[in-house]
Amino acid sequence: MTALNFIVRDALEADIEQCRLLDHTYHTDYVWQVTFLPLTPGYQLTLRPERLPRGVTLTHTVSLERLKAAAASHQLLLATERDTEQLLAYAVVRHDPYNAIVTVCDLVVDHFARRRGLGSRFFAILRRWATAHDARFLACEVQHKNYPAVQFCLRQGLEFSGINDKYFADHEIALFFTQLI
Repeated sequence: MTALNFIVRDALEADIEQCRLLDHTYHTDYVWQVTFLPLTPGYQLTLRPERLPRGVTLTHTVSLERLKAAAASHQLLLATERDTEQLLAYAVVRHDPYNAIVTVCDLVVDHFARRRGLGSRFFAILRRWATAHDARFLACEVQHKNYPAVQFCLRQGLEFSGINDKYFADHEIALFFTQLI
């Protein structure tokens, strides 16, 4: 397959419905198994990939409120096909100037555009966006079930940096990956 020719731009509120129409599903044969044991003193955390008895298809959920807030604050970026302006992917980012960090909260690539290098190229642009906003760190937050997203973060050079066992609205475990930029 040929590489996609795309541009990145800030989203407008009118773009939000297109974002919601992208394919948010992913397939996985693995999850990240998290074991947290309290010790006296301290804690022990074990994080390892666990093969599922059979593969599952899951859906990454993004709230309409988050998309609206991100668009209003210029923190929703779109990757659109250069000639047709068809939406290929979007990213919700959160810029924390006090701590000099940009967090990629959501990175969604439409199904037909996956496995063509778009995600990696888009992520490189997000890294430059973070640098332009004087961030020293780039981070990603990922559900522990989203094994493909965890692998993507690792391929992009981010390192595991933390966990929150009730981070998302559905009380799913969040894994955090960070990189000095």
